[in-house]
Amino acid sequence: MAGLALGSVSIPVSSVLDYILGKPISESHQAILSQIRMPRNLTAILSGAGLSLSGLLLQTLFRNPLAGPSVLGISSGSSLGVAIVLLSGISMTGIGGTGAVVLGAVIGALVVVLLISMISLKFEDVTLVLIAGLMLGFLSSSLVSILAFFSESEKLKPFIHWGFGSFSRLNEYQIPTLVILLAFGVLGTLFLYKPLNALLPGEQFAG
Repeated sequence: MAGLALGSVSIPVSSVLDYILGKPISESHQAILSQIRMPRNLTAILSGAGLSLSGLLLQTLFRNPLAGPSVLGISSGSSLGVAIVLLSGISMTGIGGTGAVVLGAVIGALVVVLLISMISLKFEDVTLVLIAGLMLGFLSSSLVSILAFFSESEKLKPFIHWGFGSFSRLNEYQIPTLVILLAFGVLGTLFLYKPLNALLPGEQFAG
């Protein structure tokens, strides 16, 4: 509620409640809420839900409360994918700027996940896999730093803005894409909940 009411233009809580309930409010408040604040707040909520779900899955899979996208290097791999798109000037035919950034982030994250999966098949020790994930994360961050050092300032600005995680450029037309991606993740989790639950007791219970 505070995220909808507070900002450079303060909106009364009563007007926010009327907007949520579908009641008429002033045109200026309607425009601010529908075009700026509501999309940003919904995106923040959905992004948080997606991160929570991914963290839960990784912690369950590796049976370690420290496992997560950042620890396993997945976040750094995603950042490297975006850096390659924005800083190296690679163009993707038929894909717009935002779509290219999203695709680069997904590909970078998937590459790291694939490498971690290959390592986990060779080494059964979960701790070694986590250490390998940290190493991949540091390697990805180093490559990002190298790309940033040799890139032009005009290309560096959008990458830095992306790295801040700002929701300032979002609009209501981008939310359905996020909802669809999150829905796929939730559905996949529902289909896998039984084998994931089997991993929870750990090796001591199995023995």
